[in-house]
Amino acid sequence: MAAATVALIAGVAAGVGFLLDTGDDLLAEDGGAEVRQVVVFNGRESARVAGGQLLQTRASMPHLDLSVLNSGSDPVLLTKALVTVVDSVHLAVCEYGIGDQIPLTWNYAVELPVLPLPSQRTVSRPLHQEVPAGEVDRFKLFFRLPPDGLDDYVYALRVTLLADHGGAPLGAGRVVLGFPDAVAPNELVLPYGPEPFDVSDADQRLMSTWCARRNMAELRRVLSRPGRRTAPMSDLARMRPAGWWRDFADRRPPKAAARALLRMPFYFTEAPVLAVFAARQSGDPRFAAGVRRGAAAALLREAERSLRIGYAYAAWDAVVAARQAVLFSPSTEARELLAQAESRWEETRAEYLTTWGA
Repeated sequence: MAAATVALIAGVAAGVGFLLDTGDDLLAEDGGAEVRQVVVFNGRESARVAGGQLLQTRASMPHLDLSVLNSGSDPVLLTKALVTVVDSVHLAVCEYGIGDQIPLTWNYAVELPVLPLPSQRTVSRPLHQEVPAGEVDRFKLFFRLPPDGLDDYVYALRVTLLADHGGAPLGAGRVVLGFPDAVAPNELVLPYGPEPFDVSDADQRLMSTWCARRNMAELRRVLSRPGRRTAPMSDLARMRPAGWWRDFADRRPPKAAARALLRMPFYFTEAPVLAVFAARQSGDPRFAAGVRRGAAAALLREAERSLRIGYAYAAWDAVVAARQAVLFSPSTEARELLAQAESRWEETRAEYLTTWGA
């Protein structure tokens, strides 16, 4: 299979945009710490080469610029940021044929989970930010994902800050972010691209069709979540179908498509996930449950293959496949294989963290 070359959401040409909360209604009347301002950054991606890999620069990572006002008479030490994944979507590649005036005091990187299980939805990031009495402190939370090739993600997040005094958590609100970046208004076409996907056979057309359909449906769901977002991210809600889409799309009904997707060769790694999505569109819960079980079995075989390969990136592929299998059918076998894959990934991920920075 030729390498995939065109993403549904191409991370290009999105200039720096932000939404600003004036924070007037967030001030404490009786003193204490309050989140005064949140600036959302989701601008254009830029990259650098490190260790033979193309990595996103820290400055272009999606991030929040937070200002906290302490209107009380004692210092407040912020000790932790809790980031909860309210919803997320993985936007696969679908072509299978080819500032502020307050001084910034610190930056913190937060790694978000991909396909999080219910127990993994909240990420805790230690902080050490002291807000002096009667003053404002400003810092940034940068968000990153484990390395995942050309694919895009959209996350709906809820952010909360904790302080050492044991008082009420400081809510920083909800945000919707695109990874690795947002999308420019002149790209508001789904599936992305001025021409039909370059497919060479019926299998590739089927994959591209259901990949794009799933991307469009999942993206709409996450974008419907409340939260601050940049103007380019807001514009995604106005996406329109590409002119060539109707003639290109495979015409098989959902049940036939789901069965065919489950029979795809192993190198179509997204096929089990697309089969589950197609089965859901059939309106037959019993059929959809059977497809979920079949997809989970196929994903576990994919995870086992990745673990046998042995190189670092394959361990991450195994984690993603096993985690998706658990979400579809949480068997003991799936959980054990996921634990094995995550252990292998932890052994190899240090080299990525070294190049990403702390």
